[in-house]
Amino acid sequence: MLRPKPLILCVDDESDICEMLRDFLEDPELYQVITCSETNLVLPLVQRESPDLVTLDMRMPGKSGLELLEEIKTYDNDIAVIMVTAVREVETALQAVRLGAYDYVNKPLGIEEVNFAVNKALEHRRLVLENRNYQLNLERMVEEKTSHLDQKVRELSALNSLFQTHLNQRYDAEKNNAHIHNRLISLANDLQDLIVETSSATPQTEEISRSDIAQITKTSTYTPPSNTRVAGGPTA
Repeated sequence: MLRPKPLILCVDDESDICEMLRDFLEDPELYQVITCSETNLVLPLVQRESPDLVTLDMRMPGKSGLELLEEIKTYDNDIAVIMVTAVREVETALQAVRLGAYDYVNKPLGIEEVNFAVNKALEHRRLVLENRNYQLNLERMVEEKTSHLDQKVRELSALNSLFQTHLNQRYDAEKNNAHIHNRLISLANDLQDLIVETSSATPQTEEISRSDIAQITKTSTYTPPSNTRVAGGPTA
C-alpha cells in the first residue's frame, strides 16, 4: 500500500539511537517515524502498522537484525529494510542484503547518509508497487477486453445462425413458389389440350381459346431462385 506520507519504523535496542534516527528522518511534510527498542515487539508492531520502511540494528539482545529481517520479509516482502551496522560488520551487512535488505548504513550514523539511503529505498519500493499495480490493472483490462470480445463473438454467432435460418426459410419459400408456378403452367397446358380435344368450335374460336390460355400463363411468370433447377421448369 502506498501512503501519501511513508511510515518508517526505527529499531535499535539503544533508545538514543532510535531518537537520533527520528530526528534525522521525521519531517511533517515527508515521513512519519515510529521507534521500537524491544526486539520481541518488532514483528507485532510491523503487523499492526505495516510500515513502508524499517531500519534494523544488526546486533541486539534477544533477536539479531538478521532474524528480524527474515521475520519481516516473511510477513511482507515489500517492506523496505535498511540495516544499521558497525564498520566491522560489513560482511554481515552484505549477507543481510542478500537476504532481502535493500541497503545498509554504518555507525556512527550521519544524517546525509541515512537520508540518502532511506530516500533510495522508499523510491525503489514506490516504483515496485506502482509497477505491480500497473501490471494488475493491465491484466484486469485485458481480461475485460477479452470478455467483451467473447461476448461480441457469441452475439455475432447468434446473428449468423438467425440469418442462416431466415435464408433457408426464404429459399424454401421460393422453391414452393416455383412448384406452384409450374403446377399452374401444367394445369393451363392440360386445359388447353382439353379444349383442343373437345372443342367443336371453328378454328377461329379455338385460336381465341389458345390466346386466353397463353395470357394466363404469361401473367403467372415466375423466376426461380438462382442456381435452383425446378423439375419441368426453366433453369436459371
